[in-house]
This record gives sequence, C-alpha cells and structure tokens, in this order.
Amino acid sequence: MGVGLFVMFDPDMNRPTEFTSNPDGRTVAAATAVLDAIAAAKGLSPFTRFIPDLEGFLANDPDLKGLLDDDSDFKELLGNGPPAGEPPELWFDPADGRTELSMLIEALRMEPAWADGQPEGWAGDVAECLERLRADVEAAGRAGARFSLSYT
Repeated sequence: MGVGLFVMFDPDMNRPTEFTSNPDGRTVAAATAVLDAIAAAKGLSPFTRFIPDLEGFLANDPDLKGLLDDDSDFKELLGNGPPAGEPPELWFDPADGRTELSMLIEALRMEPAWADGQPEGWAGDVAECLERLRADVEAAGRAGARFSLSYT
C-alpha cells in the first residue's frame, strides 16, 4: 500500500468526492514533485502548498510533540495559543485551486516533456485524476466551502 491524498472541505459538504472515491490520491501523491516543477515553470505556487504539513509543524513544538498520536482536533490543540512559528495555512480558496489545477492539467496534456521518464500514459492518468480533483474543488466553491488536501 502506498501514500495517498484525500480532499477535505471546510465546512464539511457531507458528500462523497470524485477524487477520494477513486485511486486518484495515490496517483497524485506520487506525482507531487512533477506537479511542483510544472507550477514553478508556470509561475505558480507549489502544488504541495495545498497539502499542509500539520505533523511537521506540531512536531517542532516541544509542548505539543506528545500530542501527535492524540485524537484531538487541531483546533483544540491550538486552544491555548499557537505553537512557536506560524501555523501552516489549513484551508484554501477553491478559485486558487481551480486555477492551479487547470494549468497543471493543461501542461500535462499539452507538454509531453513533463512525462519524460514516466510510464506510457502517465501524464494522461495524472491529468484525469486532477480533473476529478478540480471538479471537487469547483463543487466546494459553489457550496461556499474551502478545501485542503492531506496525506493518508
């Protein structure tokens, strides 16, 4: 079993997502380095900014290090004040996500060099996964929700 990604919404939209209900999370998680490279080439922020590193942030605070295995909600952990340093951005505007995802999809479909060294059909597979993620992000925008990605 490999690392995957899933999409979350704030507030929760209480509906299944196209992206998470497919094996897309593993495909996109494995492609993050290429997606970040495409984003950099296009003058965008890294794709991985949509995947906040909460564990890394909490692990750097000696007072919270032992709480990582706790089932407490992140907001509860920060109830007594934030740890040292700025917390990562947790939720993102769907318009920003839609714009970046659209540019990544276009690059994967129109610029074959991004698939150099990858198996046949890789770019198309990643683009299809990103299209389902974009559909979920667009649904979040219509519902007035924000989105975030997380590793599983």
